[in-house]
Amino acid sequence: VLANVSDNVQSGFETTQDVVSKNAKMLRKQAKKAQKQFVPLIADAADSVQSGLETTQKTVSKNAKKAGKTLKSAADNIKDTQESVQDQLEKYSRRRKRNRFLFRVGLVGGVVVALLYAPQTGAEVRQKLMDLWNQYVPQNPNL
Repeated sequence: VLANVSDNVQSGFETTQDVVSKNAKMLRKQAKKAQKQFVPLIADAADSVQSGLETTQKTVSKNAKKAGKTLKSAADNIKDTQESVQDQLEKYSRRRKRNRFLFRVGLVGGVVVALLYAPQTGAEVRQKLMDLWNQYVPQNPNL
């Protein structure tokens, strides 16, 4: 009986070994097929990613150039505006100086004309000016 059991066990091991060997061969074949199927898929995916990266890079480059041009234009506009403001300030300053000068000339001219055409004599005018001066400016005895 022991010999019979030993033969059965031996036969079972051989059968199991044959089945495992056949399954291993079949799995290797299926793995090779899967690998052959995935290689083109991986290549296609790599191509798609590469194409997408190139497109993105072109777009970023183009937008960077546009942004650079826009920034340069903005800097030029700011410089022009600054120069314009400085020019306006210089014009304002010159105009103000000229107006002050003309006001002073007009004031002196008006005083001269008023003194020349005044109905009073010079002595009378001087006396009135002295009286007005003494009236509004208090005399300091320490001077």
